[in-house]
This record gives sequence, structure tokens and C-alpha cells, in this order.
Amino acid sequence: MVTNMVLRMVGAMLLLGLAVSGQAQTPANDTKITLERWGCFGTCPAYTLSISGDGSVVYQGKAYVSSRGVHKGRVSQSNVQLLVQKFLDAKFFDMSDGGHRCGPTG
Repeated sequence: MVTNMVLRMVGAMLLLGLAVSGQAQTPANDTKITLERWGCFGTCPAYTLSISGDGSVVYQGKAYVSSRGVHKGRVSQSNVQLLVQKFLDAKFFDMSDGGHRCGPTG
């Protein structure tokens, strides 16, 4: 069940890359894409999902998730390529952080 959940999450992220046109270079092994949710002042999920250039996937469920702890899996390097290309096509590294700050405002 845990493996299925992690693979579904990774699969959903990688499906975003299926529409990529063109070919990305093979990601270096030190490439790492991480999605992290920090939680909130209530019951928001807190977890980290990392995909490395070699295809290794690590999920760490921290709080308010159906699966806590560290779980590992793998995806193909070609799927990592697609995901990296999707970030490049979206000009992710040119985006502004919008001045967002953590914590309460006031």
C-alpha cells in the first residue's frame, strides 16, 4: 500500500512531463527534485518527496499523512529526464518567489 501510494504520487508528477517535446539531456546523478509540504497550524499534511537523477525516489511522511516514515522506490531515468525538461520548459528557475513568507502575517 505504501509503495503504491508513493508510486502514484511520483507517477502523477511524471505524467506532467509526458507532453514534453524535444529531448532533455540525461540528468546528472547529483540532480534532485524535491517537493516538501511543511504543514500548517492545523491538520495539513507534512511530507517530503525527492526524485534524484539516477531515478531513486524517497518519500518521508512526517505528520497528517496516511503513511509516516521513509519509503523508497525507483523510476526510470527517462522519466526523470521528462520531469526535468518540464521544469525547464516552464522556466521554473526564472520564476520569482513572489515574496512569500512562512508563518502568520499581521
